[in-house]
Amino acid sequence: MLKVEVSRSADATILTCIGRLVAGEEASSLEAIAVAQQGPQLLLDLSGADAIDARGLGVLNAIRQWAASRGIEFAVLNPSDVVRSMMALVKLDVNIAVVDEARAVAC
Repeated sequence: MLKVEVSRSADATILTCIGRLVAGEEASSLEAIAVAQQGPQLLLDLSGADAIDARGLGVLNAIRQWAASRGIEFAVLNPSDVVRSMMALVKLDVNIAVVDEARAVAC
């Protein structure tokens, strides 16, 4: 199960994900929530994500592409160790900015 909490400020929208970012309703739900956002910056807080699979990684890439096509700055914020290692394994961390909490707040 994946829980997504949305918080907004004038400059950024933060989607905080808690749980599993895997194929099925979880991945589809996150993608739908992400592409419904507006604003100059979209941060995906994956510090509470305890699992990610190929579909989850695909959703991260799809959100990146969607954001880039609309001029929205997109970054993954403070990913859990499992998410960070999976992103590195498939070289997704090369295409998606990965930031720590302190830097993201300063953006």
